[in-house]
Amino acid sequence: MAKQNSYLTLVSDNSAAKHESSELLKRRARFVVAALGQLESKQQNSVSELVHTIHPSAALLGVQLGTQLNDLRPIIVIARELGPTLVRQVGGDGAGSATVHVREILERISASEDLKRLVQLVDWGFIGDSLFYRRNVVDSTLAATLETREELSFSDSLTVARRIIEAATALHEAGIIHGHITTNNIALSRHNEVFLLDPGVGVGLFRSALEHNAESGRPDVDVMSFAPEIRQSGTVVRSSDVYAIGVVLKELFESLHGAEQNIRSIHKRPQSFVTLSDLVEAMTDENPARRPSLEEVNTFLGQASGADQEQSTVSTESKLKAFTGASLGKGKMVRITRAAGSHVDEERQQRIENARRAARGIQFDLTAVVEQAPESKSTAPKHNSAEPAREDNPQSAETEAAHEVHKTLKSEHPAVAAAESLQPPVGMLPPNYFAQHPGAIPPHAYQMHQPVAPQFYYGQLQGPANPYAAGASTYFPNQLPAAPEMPQQTQSPAAQAPRSSSGSAFWASLMTLIVLCCGVYYKQSQADTGYSSDEQELAWFSKRPSLMIPVAERALSSYEPDAFAEMLVVSSIMKGEANVAGVNQELLKVAFDSRWEQSLTPEDRRVALALALTGLLREKTPTDLQPIQSTHPGVVLAIASTGGSRVSTFLSRVPAQMLTTLPKPLGTAFAVLTDGHDDMNCGDEAIRSLAHFVSRGWSSTDELYTFLGTDTQTRLKALTEVFKLDAAKSAELLALLLEHPNKSLDTELVSWARTWKLAEWSELSDYSKLQLLSGVIPAQSVKVEDVAKLFAHPSPNIRAAAMKQAVDSIAFGHPAAADILNYLASKPELLTPRQTVILAQLLEAPKKVEVSDVRQWLDSNPPVDLVAFLLVGSAYADNSSSLDFELARYMKSKNWQPDAAALKVLVRHPEKLVRMYAYIQTFNLKDKETATMILSSARRSEQDPEFRRQIEAMIADITR
Repeated sequence: MAKQNSYLTLVSDNSAAKHESSELLKRRARFVVAALGQLESKQQNSVSELVHTIHPSAALLGVQLGTQLNDLRPIIVIARELGPTLVRQVGGDGAGSATVHVREILERISASEDLKRLVQLVDWGFIGDSLFYRRNVVDSTLAATLETREELSFSDSLTVARRIIEAATALHEAGIIHGHITTNNIALSRHNEVFLLDPGVGVGLFRSALEHNAESGRPDVDVMSFAPEIRQSGTVVRSSDVYAIGVVLKELFESLHGAEQNIRSIHKRPQSFVTLSDLVEAMTDENPARRPSLEEVNTFLGQASGADQEQSTVSTESKLKAFTGASLGKGKMVRITRAAGSHVDEERQQRIENARRAARGIQFDLTAVVEQAPESKSTAPKHNSAEPAREDNPQSAETEAAHEVHKTLKSEHPAVAAAESLQPPVGMLPPNYFAQHPGAIPPHAYQMHQPVAPQFYYGQLQGPANPYAAGASTYFPNQLPAAPEMPQQTQSPAAQAPRSSSGSAFWASLMTLIVLCCGVYYKQSQADTGYSSDEQELAWFSKRPSLMIPVAERALSSYEPDAFAEMLVVSSIMKGEANVAGVNQELLKVAFDSRWEQSLTPEDRRVALALALTGLLREKTPTDLQPIQSTHPGVVLAIASTGGSRVSTFLSRVPAQMLTTLPKPLGTAFAVLTDGHDDMNCGDEAIRSLAHFVSRGWSSTDELYTFLGTDTQTRLKALTEVFKLDAAKSAELLALLLEHPNKSLDTELVSWARTWKLAEWSELSDYSKLQLLSGVIPAQSVKVEDVAKLFAHPSPNIRAAAMKQAVDSIAFGHPAAADILNYLASKPELLTPRQTVILAQLLEAPKKVEVSDVRQWLDSNPPVDLVAFLLVGSAYADNSSSLDFELARYMKSKNWQPDAAALKVLVRHPEKLVRMYAYIQTFNLKDKETATMILSSARRSEQDPEFRRQIEAMIADITR
């Protein structure tokens, strides 16, 4: 017998359960959970292997059966975890694209604990080529709640609906599109908390099914549970989630008895107001571009939720003020009614359009006919004693007030509507982001653009343009009022009589021209009507997106940009006064830096402003921006420093050399970083990291260490150049590198600086210390006692400089020390830092050096030429040393064959072994005459009798 609880059905080992219809299983809101023994042998092995791989000590409670035969979802319990978790796999034949898609989404979710909780993700990973993830087992799903007819009041339903939208919005803000929001994928806690389960999984599997079943064209999934654009081509856009939520809302509110009537009675709206069904119809529009945004839907439901608490009639002015922040003139009341005799279809369409406008927070039908109420008692509106007294001419007063409403709100209508961007959950900016859209039409007052998908949202990357938006309205059409008909000219009967003269034609043409000019002027004046300067300030500083967006649009208009609006937006952001979600203050601060702000062209300013406001404007972001390659390097720096890794592909088309043209020291820093790397682009991680550091600093020590962990010397040199004039920043950087109590950058440069306590070298400034650390010779001189420490520096340039300074400031005991150091300074790379230090010790006091030190140095295989230089140089010493003996042994082991010039010196060396080696090498010279001359000279100076006899024998043998 089956055992049930609130969220799953546990099937026993009774084999009778296997005969349940598969079609019934697909329709059940509560999935079936089977015991392991009920599965086929192959399935049992697969599940057991999966569970053991995830955690060897995990206990299996059961296996949830999906709608597909191979969709097995183990439910396991692991010690020290709070509760059971469900495991899903994405992989197998034909599921390659699904794995990639889901992996990218899981990577984004894993970066945020809030997102992990929102989708109930525990962990994820790979088993071979198959991806798996675990999520918590939830209390209930919305499908289960609706199926069991559990009590959900109208107020609770509104709350659940809004939380669904807020959850989807949180995913969208993280660049994630769920793609398959259904009542089965919406989890509810006991307190009506909402979780969106399995984001991206449905879309990934659907795409794989399309690829795997390309020949038949019929994927083995329930296609009707997806939005139309997904069903047609697998394309996912943000409004795909809007469509899905619209379907969910329909199911949610249809479960309430008389919900539609309930909404109507609670709101007590006049005829021009909309119902929930109109909003749902707009959300489930076949064309993605015509669906409202989640923000707009949430606003509408918020108003419905507020109306659920208010039963009294609200004045037009208070609604206007609550919804838009605007207000009417004192003592005026506006009543807007629909023209009588409207066609039913037109009325229905108008209601849908009103739903969209209501979602934006505008509750008035601005295209409705403003008319005086009829005199009959049956239709005349009742007078509210609390309202101001009417004026003598109600129609005139209402018309004037209505135009005032229109004047205040008109600027909220987008001049050019944009279709919602097609956004793959994880995508890259297309190559033609800033290029002019091939279908774009030059904007003017009365002709709308064809919808063009905005290609860049801050914080996320968009995909290709929306193929569903062509030819469709891309906004909620608050239409501009039509130009009024011109008054009919009244003439005397004589003037109206036919005239045969040519003058009548002239005057008729002239009057026609005047009428046309007046009409055009009237329309143009209406189109140009917008906020005054004071109204723009009030709207912008209201920090309400619905009021801020029109100001931003005016500042970004390509047709007639508003200089005051741009100044207002830029100055407020630069001062930190526009702290609103969706406004990227840091990007704009960098782009409008005082060092290059005056050199920005109008298009540069527009690009920077548009990118800074993409989070606010969203689908209204301009798409006719200039190519990024043509934009000022200061704006490119701003994008690179604030966009994160997701702009790397977008910036990969911009050569990094562009940033070298920035003012010093920034340009110099990028020149250092790109030196020898002509193929570097602005999307490279090193360029983006340096851009972030030079414009915004570093947020953590780990971030800095990661940047300096590769090519440390070059990158540190670039950073040092930036802080040339910033003593505080130089000190901070030096302290992080050399004096951090718990962390250390594991590189040769930092190890050297910590070993020799560079931070304590009082003769150098922090900037000079950074220079020295990065391999740049500082202008300040180093103390004599610190010069020797530089012989161990990892940079050959620093070692060479130290050798030159040592020759002039340190006394060396070796007679050839100066020559050797000058020679080595010209070729510092011949020796490692360690070899250089030991050599310096040998040169300073050759007679005091230990044999072990000499042998240690020789064991490192120094160049033979350098050792020969050292050996020949010591020939002028008064006495020999252990150094000379070991050098001679080393050279003999290397089979060194000195030339005649070296032999002339070595035959007089104080070390006997060196002299004997020189005699033998001289005897072996091919030039017998030179050999005889050298040996004859050596016989006269040799003091050892035995050596003289050897020399005489050699001479006799040569001359024989």
